[in-house]
Amino acid sequence: MKNILKNNSTAPDKRKRITPADVAKLVKVGRGLLSKGETGELIGICNDVLRQVPGHPDIVHLQFLALIEDRKYSESIRFLQKWGKHPVSRNVSTQHIIGYGYYLIKRFKSAHEHLANVLSMKPDMHVARLLMSRALSDAGHPEPALEALKKGPATASMKPQDAMTCATVLHRLEQFDSARSVLEKLLKSGSMEVECAYELVRLPAETWPAEISRLVDDFLRRPKLKDRQKILLHFSAGRIADHQGRYRDAFQNFADAKKLSTNEFDFDVFGKAVAVCIGEPDVRSGSLPARTKKAPAVTPVFILGLPRSGKTTLESLMARMPGMAACGEVSPRMFVDEDIFIGAQGQLPPNYADRIAGMKSTQQEMYARQYTGQICEQFSLPETTRYIINTMPHNFLNLRTLNRIFPHAKYICVHRNNHDLFTFCFMKNFKNEYNYTRDFDTFMRYEKLFQKVVSHWQNVLDSNFTTVRYEDMVTSPDTVVSKMLEFLDVDVSADQSQMLKAATSDLTDRYVDHWKNYQDLFAKKDTSAA
Repeated sequence: MKNILKNNSTAPDKRKRITPADVAKLVKVGRGLLSKGETGELIGICNDVLRQVPGHPDIVHLQFLALIEDRKYSESIRFLQKWGKHPVSRNVSTQHIIGYGYYLIKRFKSAHEHLANVLSMKPDMHVARLLMSRALSDAGHPEPALEALKKGPATASMKPQDAMTCATVLHRLEQFDSARSVLEKLLKSGSMEVECAYELVRLPAETWPAEISRLVDDFLRRPKLKDRQKILLHFSAGRIADHQGRYRDAFQNFADAKKLSTNEFDFDVFGKAVAVCIGEPDVRSGSLPARTKKAPAVTPVFILGLPRSGKTTLESLMARMPGMAACGEVSPRMFVDEDIFIGAQGQLPPNYADRIAGMKSTQQEMYARQYTGQICEQFSLPETTRYIINTMPHNFLNLRTLNRIFPHAKYICVHRNNHDLFTFCFMKNFKNEYNYTRDFDTFMRYEKLFQKVVSHWQNVLDSNFTTVRYEDMVTSPDTVVSKMLEFLDVDVSADQSQMLKAATSDLTDRYVDHWKNYQDLFAKKDTSAA
């Protein structure tokens, strides 16, 4: 790659220094660097190319993905804003749209602006319309999302991958019958059959086609399946078996999927992150951020917990309370300097402890305003909003950072029977994201470190920290609601109280002690803690 740039660097006409053939070679090599994780070298070379061929869409696309892979989120947004309006970069392909949507879909305002810009240039770009619909649905605007879908082409005229995206959007919008219809048509066409079967089983069980179990079994017997396809089919077969009460078959399918999809979890790296999180000198010296100042108009509420602990259930319940708004799993690092956050796997940023302990009050206030302001703007929250709820997984690792930025924030930790937690994590296709869920021993070791962090910060944060048990939430929701109202100092009217009671009526305890259906499969494991 460097040789190509060097050989062309002395050309007298800068517009001809790199030929289309050279760019094609650079893109091919660049994809290889990206797949190997050599993002630093790739970003540097992309910068060199863009100086000679400004706004080239393939190079812009490569560098954007490299910045995302390198977790330089803020820089990726600035980079896209710089090149997004360049005349050459208007030649945007479907691949580029999906690449940009990969991150921007989580920055709802940016996603809307970028996708609207693309649609103004290419009105027939239905992939952009699909992504816009998904962004709108994630931002809590179901009506505009459905409207955006209706303006697009019929699914029959879409490419298979686009039709799959459409079904995913419909699923997010809880248009289950429509999603099933799209998937069944795609299945009959013979396209993406394994993926269709998997997406169908992800829909509520009452919408499953009658023959779905036979289809999944038939697909599993096919020769020359890719590992990715086997994983999808095993998770599908496992969910079907669990629904039918065939728990031994279910467990075996989930185990087969996990064997194919998970890597070892690095506890050395994660343990160091935990030690830094709970042993920071700035807390021990008593220099915690002052809470004596007047609380801000909008205060973050961070719901902590392991995956499948019930964070989303609590969030949906609290969002019905007056002055409360839910922003879901939105990472605070998207709105703040991402280099002051610990990674989900325990990766520590350079000079983390010094940067947090030495954070100036002006910087802290700027970060706090930036986060709450952008959340309120992007979710179009009313002026009466007092609290914004965040359920981003692994926020517990960043309690030190969050406490430094938001000294008035509230924290709620959701606890759940650890055997139920493991069972539902084991049944979930996390796509290698949470590789500590591959077996019971690894999960319990991780859970022990989680409890260590939570216990420490519960003592430090005192009245700004409370806990909720999932089992209490689904069996005695009125008690939990009263506790949350008292914790957040929220008053409700008679009408609002009735609305909250109606919301709690949807809760069910059917998944409490679900692990006992698999009790004999926890071979040689100590179940006394359950």
